[in-house]
Amino acid sequence: MAHELKGQTGMVMGASGCIGSAVTRLLASEGMDLVLAGRSHAPLVRCGETLPPSVQPLICQVDASDPNAIREVVRDVIGQFGRLDVYIHCAGSFTAAPADALHAREIECLMRENVHAVLHAATAVLPIFRQQKGGHFIVVGSLAALIPMPFAAAYAAAKAAVRAFCLSLAEELRDSGVVVSLITPGPVRSPMLTRESAEEQCCATFALLPCSPEQVAGAVRHALLTAPREIIVPRWTGPFARLFLAWPALEALLHPLIRIAGLRGLRRYRRSVLTQPLFDQLSGVRS
Repeated sequence: MAHELKGQTGMVMGASGCIGSAVTRLLASEGMDLVLAGRSHAPLVRCGETLPPSVQPLICQVDASDPNAIREVVRDVIGQFGRLDVYIHCAGSFTAAPADALHAREIECLMRENVHAVLHAATAVLPIFRQQKGGHFIVVGSLAALIPMPFAAAYAAAKAAVRAFCLSLAEELRDSGVVVSLITPGPVRSPMLTRESAEEQCCATFALLPCSPEQVAGAVRHALLTAPREIIVPRWTGPFARLFLAWPALEALLHPLIRIAGLRGLRRYRRSVLTQPLFDQLSGVRS
């Protein structure tokens, strides 16, 4: 379903986040009519204020994990614009901890915000897309779905579930005119990654050079124009990630080297983005 973006109506869930705001700015530059959705109203308004004056987005405060709330927002979007062409899910959360140290409420929160929210969004927008005989459902996932993440096992499980859902849904909707695309980035420079950098046990994440939110936004645009089922960002990590998926023992064999590279990358990241007072503040907080 490759198409021109100008004049299309797109809804960005998690629009005020680091990736979401980059996606919003890029789509605004393409001339799309935008719906900025997320949990907190004020950050969404600030995000809208960064857009060109000609862009007047609809601001929708909504908890993506609340199925009734997301359906109501979709109805509001249809009421204002008459249709919804694109839904982009950029929302989620991260928690780093040994698996046996997670509290039940932390596990439930991870699954609710990373998995349930995507499923609820799909059940809200897919009937609209089916009725229109067209639409594009895009989810920003994580490379954690493909590569083991020690000390973030529950997060990796949530992202693996999202990947399985999106790829299964894409096949389910193959002949419907509705496209499902998954964006699978490695570590992305963001407040979430900065919080993770306070946890040295998560150093494996930093074996890869973090990409920028704008790179992820570019992948979203590419997905809209070419309709792939999955884009891994950066692209060169794709073959390696799929190798880990096909051969789970590889991670155990390479773990010492991954840890060395991760510790170096972690120190580099801390130097590049953290002031000492901020790091002291973050180091005592588990995301």
